Parts: sequence; C-alpha cells; structure tokens
Amino acid sequence: MHLMIVKSKNYVPDSVTSVDKYAFDDCKIKELIIANGSKRIRNAMVVCKSTLEKITVPDSVESIGDCAFKNCIKIKSIKLGNKVESIGYEAFDGCTSLKNINVLANNSIYSSINGVLFNKDKTEIIRYPIGKKEKSYSIPNSVTYIGDGAFDGCKSLTSIKLGNKVESIGDWAFKNCKKLKSIKLGNKVESIDYEAFSGCKSLTSITIPNSVKSIDQYAFKNCIKLKSIKLGNKVESIDYEAFSGCKSLTSIKLGNKVESIGWFAFSGCKSLKNINVIKIRQKSFVILLVKKKNLIQYQTV
Repeated sequence: MHLMIVKSKNYVPDSVTSVDKYAFDDCKIKELIIANGSKRIRNAMVVCKSTLEKITVPDSVESIGDCAFKNCIKIKSIKLGNKVESIGYEAFDGCTSLKNINVLANNSIYSSINGVLFNKDKTEIIRYPIGKKEKSYSIPNSVTYIGDGAFDGCKSLTSIKLGNKVESIGDWAFKNCKKLKSIKLGNKVESIDYEAFSGCKSLTSITIPNSVKSIDQYAFKNCIKLKSIKLGNKVESIDYEAFSGCKSLTSIKLGNKVESIGWFAFSGCKSLKNINVIKIRQKSFVILLVKKKNLIQYQTV
C-alpha cells in the first residue's frame, strides 16, 4: 500500500480495499483520509495515537476492527457511513478527546443521538464518547441493554440515570468512571455483569433494585468511597470479588433469596462491620472474620 503525503494529510488511494493492522505505526499523522472503496479497517489500525486529530471514514467501509482507534487521544469526532455493519472490541477506548461518534441516517445497524453511539433501534447503548464534558446523562427509555464498556473511562460524568426498560448492564459498562457519584437503576435490571462499576472511585451508595438476580465478578471492585449497599430481594448470587476493595463499606443488607456468595466477595472491605442476612437457603453459612474482626472473605457451603 502506498500513501500520498499532501500538506501533512495522508490519503489512502481508491484502489485499497483493506487497511491492515499497524498500517500507520510510528507515523506522525494529523489527518487521515481513507478514500472511498476501502471496506475494512482492521484491528489496531491506527497507532499514531499522539498526533492524529481527524479521521475521515468513507461510506464504503463495512467493518471497524478491535481497538482500531484505541488511545487516539486527540481525535474529537468520528463519522460512520451508511455501510458500517460491525464495530470491534474497544474500537474507541482511550480516545480522551472524543466528543462525538456520528452515524449517517441510512445506516441499517447503528445510529447516534447527540454523538452517542447506539444500535439502529436504540435498544442498546454502545459507546458514550469519553471526551464529552457533560456531568450528567439520562439514558433513553428505549434502551434495554447497556453494552460492554459503554461508559468505560468517562472522565466527566458525575450522575447517570437509566431508563425504565434497561434489563442488563454489560461487562465493564461503567468501569473507571472516576467522578461518578450516583446512578439510578431501573426496576427491570436483572443482572450487573463483570466489572460493571469497577473503579468508580467517587460512588458513595447504590440501591440494587428487587429485579436484580445476579451480581457478577468484580462488579463493584475498588469503589473506594462506597459506604452502603442495599440488595434487592431477588438477588440470588454474588460472585467472586464482587465488592472487593470497597474499603469504606460499613454495612450490607442481603435479600432473602441469596443462594451463593463467591470467594473474597468482600475482600479488602476494611470498614465492613456488619452484614444483615435476612435468610440464606444453604444449610450453613460460614463467615470468616480476620484482622481485627473485619470481614474479608466468606463462602457458602
């Protein structure tokens, strides 16, 4: 593949149909224009992360690979054409200046509202650009699923309100939202997945609604300011290290349908002094108290 360098811009010629992994490694590019005709942007395509400010993605592109634009810290906006059918894992992660992901109206798979990326019918929020400056955000009522990593690393948000139809919160959905202080979960949420709120260092309290049945591994790990948790009555399982490292947590109330609690679920919760168990279905419930009677681990047997 050959590039034409014109006034510090880089053009990928019309004859190119695929831009491969590390194609622009160590290039000091400010603007990259991928000519119409390219169909694929492969995994980790852009690695000129500290200089690239603008990318033009042509309407011919059908797929964007894993980590394609990851850690491009100066990009402010990306426009996706009508033919984009797939966007890979962590494609926009670490783009700390990114404020808008805009999708052309005739795309049959994706859509956008005010620069936020959704699927076409807006039942899934896919990516909230982490460079947005707004402090609060209300997720549209049409959304039923918060996608994996949808808000991962958002640096400005302090509060988020979920719509009433949200049923599931995906893996690392709100991970490392370090300024997030409050979030309101709707009454249809059934699961809080892997690392969903891990590293939310400003989160102080959360009420798990009665609809939630499972809390996955590391769901609230290292939420260091989290002081209290109230679990709904339908929670059946709390997985491995779900609340580990929550060093400000003083109390937790378990519902009456808890069947299993994973190892180290409360490891490192140095302030946890009491756990209120309404009822436990297992024949016996073992709590191990160590280090000045602080609860750090327990299991069901």
